[in-house]
This record gives sequence, C-alpha cells and structure tokens, in this order.
Amino acid sequence: MCETPRKDVERLLTFGITMTQDCKFDVTKLLDTTMPKQTNIFYDMFLEDYNGDLIDIPVYIKNLNNVRNKDVEKSKRVLSRRFFIFETITGVVTGQENEPPKYLRIATSIKLKIRLDEKNPEQIYPPFLEIQYMEIAKSSWETDPFIPVGFTTEYFSDTGDFWYLTKVLYIILLTLWIMIVLCQIGIHWKQ
Repeated sequence: MCETPRKDVERLLTFGITMTQDCKFDVTKLLDTTMPKQTNIFYDMFLEDYNGDLIDIPVYIKNLNNVRNKDVEKSKRVLSRRFFIFETITGVVTGQENEPPKYLRIATSIKLKIRLDEKNPEQIYPPFLEIQYMEIAKSSWETDPFIPVGFTTEYFSDTGDFWYLTKVLYIILLTLWIMIVLCQIGIHWKQ
C-alpha cells in the first residue's frame, strides 16, 4: 500500500530489525477500472525455517466480524490463515454492478509480531500477523479519499519472570535493610 524503498524491504528481512511504515492511501485507486493487482485477493503467509519447510503464520484480525476480538482473552481469540489487503466486492449492491461500491474494506494496520524465546535466545516462537480492518463508506471517500495505513514489525519477549524475580529481590533487600535498621536502633537503645 505504501511505497517502500528497496533498502527498507531488505532491512525487513534482517532478524531483529523493527520497522514502522505509515502513509496515507488514496482509496479512489480501488475504484479505478485498473484496480491494483492486490485487490480482492486472499493471501496466506508462511515462514521458511532452516530446513526449508514452510510454517503457516496465524493471522489475528482485531475486528473480526465487527466483534471486538481484541477484548477477548488471548486463549480464546479467533485466528485465521488467510487475509486480504483491499476488498471491494461486498460493498457492491446487487443489480448495480456497474456502480461504485457502497463501502470498501481496507487493512489500515498490519503488524508482524515476533516473540523471542526467553530460554533459547537463538530461537523464536511462531510469529503472527495482527490486522485491523476499516470499512470506508462512499460518503467518506468522496470527502477525503486519503486513509492512514501502516505496517509494523515488532519483536518482543515475555518479561513476566524478570519482573517476578525483581520483585522477590526487592522484598529480600528491603527486609534485610529493615533488619539492619532495627539492629542499629537496638544497639543505640542499649547505650
């Protein structure tokens, strides 16, 4: 959707590089008779491992069926395998196929999230793609056809164990400090 310099595409393929790309996309390009080649096409995303095997990447759609999928517990979220970037077919009214659609759907936020394995720093868990779609009504694109869209890669790790150990260490040190202060008060009291 956004024009990306070749240098940035090569950086994206480098492990550990976080990339964010934002732009404004002109949705009237989707209404042109020479629609972008990516319109109304479903994609599957795969990761090639060190053996050359393909691992399918799950897709998490934040607003699946207009339901706030993001408020659902992680274990109950609905994951898909296929996704689209632009969709213009469902907005077409039956019998008015030659007219522009009543609405368009476009992926406004795409994030590739990669979780690092805390126990083995040379490995990752299977990444997932997080997509936020937006439905754009005809009246909206007639007044302002430019919609903000973005792509981000994120590397993250679970820091729960780190914060637990930090809390335990803090409590131990605080207890030790209180004991030292009480001992000093006891020594001064006896004198």
